[in-house]
Amino acid sequence: MLEIHITNKDGRANFEGFSNSPEKLKGIKKHHPLTAIVRNILSKFRICSGTFKFAINPKKTIRLNCTSADHWVKAHATKPLTAKLSHQELSSKIYYLNCMKMAQAAKPEGLFHFAYCYEKGIGVEKNQEMAFTWFSKAAIDFNHLNAQIQTGLCYAKGEGVEKDDVKAFELFKMAAEQGDAMMQNLVGTLYEQGRGVAKNEAMAVDWFIKAAQKQDANAQFKMGQYYAHGKVVAKDIKLAIDWYEKAIAQNNANACVDLGIFYLYGIGVEKNAKQAIRLFRKAETQKKPLALFNLGICYLLGVGVPQRKKKAIEYFKKSCLEKNLINLLNKSMPDSHIKKFNLGMVYAQGLGIPVDTSNARIWFEKASSEGNEYAKIAMENLA
Repeated sequence: MLEIHITNKDGRANFEGFSNSPEKLKGIKKHHPLTAIVRNILSKFRICSGTFKFAINPKKTIRLNCTSADHWVKAHATKPLTAKLSHQELSSKIYYLNCMKMAQAAKPEGLFHFAYCYEKGIGVEKNQEMAFTWFSKAAIDFNHLNAQIQTGLCYAKGEGVEKDDVKAFELFKMAAEQGDAMMQNLVGTLYEQGRGVAKNEAMAVDWFIKAAQKQDANAQFKMGQYYAHGKVVAKDIKLAIDWYEKAIAQNNANACVDLGIFYLYGIGVEKNAKQAIRLFRKAETQKKPLALFNLGICYLLGVGVPQRKKKAIEYFKKSCLEKNLINLLNKSMPDSHIKKFNLGMVYAQGLGIPVDTSNARIWFEKASSEGNEYAKIAMENLA
């Protein structure tokens, strides 16, 4: 929210956009909180005007006189006001008018928040086209970070302007180049996916590293994955674990799943099923399908927890709510015995596909031949 700057004169609130206004009515009467209580009580008997709260910033509010505010708004409104405004409407109109004046004075924050008023319908009817126009002006003319993000979102969603992934990427990249970690992670993701720009995983890693070094948890997770799989960068399990742990410290559920798998299978760490369960449970709270799937495996086979097939089936059903479960499994550990074991489990439990014990056995045998000890237990449990 825009922090409203006001100047005090004769007990009135003079807003930033109107501080040098030549109009006779410059400000709105203010009241001390104790005076406001009395006035609000007397206003119920129509003895005087009441007051309402106006937010200067998220932590501070002031009390404004209703009648004075009503006169001020009518004096400065761009269109004649006919209906009586509620306290909330008065507050919104004051906010909108102040932002309008700041925008007219070409103040970047004013431009951005004037656009925000149109986007959210604060003091004015919602108008996505107007929102885009003012966001774009602040983004391009003044290199305003948040406006660049919002303009990029307008292009990405097709709100107020024709959808254009290329232009969305350009705006997000402008914000990323200003050092915003969230945008750096997003630009990395867009390079990785080839959305709005040619796919380039080397560039993706460059941006992920920048964001990860600024403590962006999603970027830290992505760096963990790149080092774990040896894509673009040389495979380094120790570095992968380091990045996963950094992301987990910020409650990143995806990193919990990957590091949980490391502990479950003893990849780069000593095998520790209970630690794996702890990490899977941490990701379970965010309903991550791979966490639910792996918890199902642990309960089905009695790994790190007592064997409870009914509980395992519950977890498998929950994980299957994710339509792309097989794709997620393929990405989690590509071309490994874990992937083969997981595919066997998908066929054995009928997760998103019909139960197929023949195919399940084939995949379990492949995983077992590559040293997956859980595959042997799973084959014993096949009907």
